[in-house]
Amino acid sequence: MRLPVFPAPRDDEVLSSYVTRLALANRMRPMRLTAVLGLPSFWKRDPDVSVTPDELAVLAGATGVPLERLLQCSVLPMLSRLHESARPDANPRFLVMMGKHRGVHGVRGHPLCPACVRETGVVQRSWRLTTSVICRRHSLPLIDACPHCQSPLDHVRLHRRRSSRRRLMEHRPGSCPGCRQALPDPPSLDEVTRKHALFIQDLMAEATATGEVLWGDLRLDAREFQGLLESFLQLHYPTRAQTGVAKWRPETSGVRERREVVVAAGERMVDGLVACLRRLREENVRPHRVVGWASGNAGVPDWFRELVFLALSPDARHLPPVQSGRKTFQFTERQWRVIAPLIPPVPRTSRKQKGAREVLQAWCTRNLKGTRQTEWTGKWTGHVSYPAMYRGIKKLAESGVLDQVIGRMLDMPECRTALTAPGTVGALIRMRSAHAGHLWTLMVEEALRSRIVGSLPA
Repeated sequence: MRLPVFPAPRDDEVLSSYVTRLALANRMRPMRLTAVLGLPSFWKRDPDVSVTPDELAVLAGATGVPLERLLQCSVLPMLSRLHESARPDANPRFLVMMGKHRGVHGVRGHPLCPACVRETGVVQRSWRLTTSVICRRHSLPLIDACPHCQSPLDHVRLHRRRSSRRRLMEHRPGSCPGCRQALPDPPSLDEVTRKHALFIQDLMAEATATGEVLWGDLRLDAREFQGLLESFLQLHYPTRAQTGVAKWRPETSGVRERREVVVAAGERMVDGLVACLRRLREENVRPHRVVGWASGNAGVPDWFRELVFLALSPDARHLPPVQSGRKTFQFTERQWRVIAPLIPPVPRTSRKQKGAREVLQAWCTRNLKGTRQTEWTGKWTGHVSYPAMYRGIKKLAESGVLDQVIGRMLDMPECRTALTAPGTVGALIRMRSAHAGHLWTLMVEEALRSRIVGSLPA
């Protein structure tokens, strides 16, 4: 069946909005149109998510619109880029629940911008994402309920009423389906809030459109990005959700609560991943709080989990070293000639003490290998035991000599690997070394460049 009037879908128009306009253009209610086309169950579920290829084929044959164009009106292409499958489960992450989930506590309605729907008369597909909380065109916050009567906004609800069956209603998505008053523009937000919210929105828009994201200097595919993003979003969930008092999901929550979470995450992520991890370390956030939400590693890349443990707990014993296979660390004669003048003379005692060179070599080797004492001691270290090494490093740190030695070692490219080992950085952080912050940054940047691989315990 070919319809006499078939307007073309507009940019970023969601499928339910297009079918509603298509029905009214042919002087039919949306439910009547789908029944005439042989699609009686089209509106019994969320058509933007649950539309089938057969239903799209029928709509394409009735309108002449290419099947691929109609598919782009649904949210399935966006979901397929974020998840393994376009329909990963009944409640996909990052998608506002509609349809049968409308009665769930906290779900208000379809998010929209009143100014946009007044100008274009269509509901945009990108508004279904939980990260969409602000209209980029008008810089206004999205709303999902009428400010007058608090009715959930639904551009199809008005045509489902019994009163609308007697007469054809106009397509007015800019009016409340409850009180039928025009939706006013919400109060604008400050510039900083808009900046942080739009930062997250733009990253998600890039991920759902191209399947890749460029976050600062870090390029991620969309499936990696959604795992990273949810790790940072869940840090700002309401207190009742973090304490376990009540369940809270952005997919079933109102746009106002989601906006607070997105803005807080955008403020944390706007300067890049390294700066984000540095701030988490300064706030003493534990690694499990960042990646512990993902049971079974759902959506979180292995390299990101390891990077979080490396950055927030660099001296963790279970953490594998960044440079595997490195046997020992030894100063060359040229290197030691540069460092030796910094070492104070050792007073003569009846007890034989290990020299600073042996102590420093044993300490760097242990940090590089990250193993037990029996595996990193040997003839090359002069049999430096752990207690002797610990006492020697402690004396150098208390006298300030260790910071001077590290300063000289930073000028030697051959020593960079030993200085950025997790054990070295963790020890310097505990000793409050002046170089701890700089070496931490170098360690994280190097690990990020190489996308460290390893196996963390379950």
